[in-house]
Amino acid sequence: MRLFAACVVSCLCLSPVWAEGETWTVDVAGLELPIPAGWTLGSNQRGQPLLRRVDAAGAGFSESIGVSAGEAKVETLEALEAHVREQVEAGEVEFVARADLTLGATPAVRLDYRGVLRGVTLRWRMVAFLNHGKQVLVTCTVLDDRWESTHEQPPAGE
Repeated sequence: MRLFAACVVSCLCLSPVWAEGETWTVDVAGLELPIPAGWTLGSNQRGQPLLRRVDAAGAGFSESIGVSAGEAKVETLEALEAHVREQVEAGEVEFVARADLTLGATPAVRLDYRGVLRGVTLRWRMVAFLNHGKQVLVTCTVLDDRWESTHEQPPAGE
């Protein structure tokens, strides 16, 4: 489970430095995510838990990793991707990139978006997959001007 979770986080924040023994258990998603060094467990405005990068706050915003999970409403990864795209692209957000991934033996898709939220230009990297009857979305949100240094673009499938 830890290796699978490390693969998920690595797809979001490439080349993270792991804090020894620090983990975040996300029961609803069936994940135990390692907490990268420089990140801390916090919550969003709705009280939902997420990871925040300690040194990356600005303009009333901090970079974060959040997990959304629930019973699968679709049966295939393609249907999950279509559902996610429809929801995300309904806002003032543009699609930037897509890649197929394999997390352990689990097929996944990585979707990158760019948009403005409360006057701040942001980038989102989302990894979506189906896991034991649940649809899981793990999303990293980063300030646009820090995107390139935080998210190198790996070859598809890595």
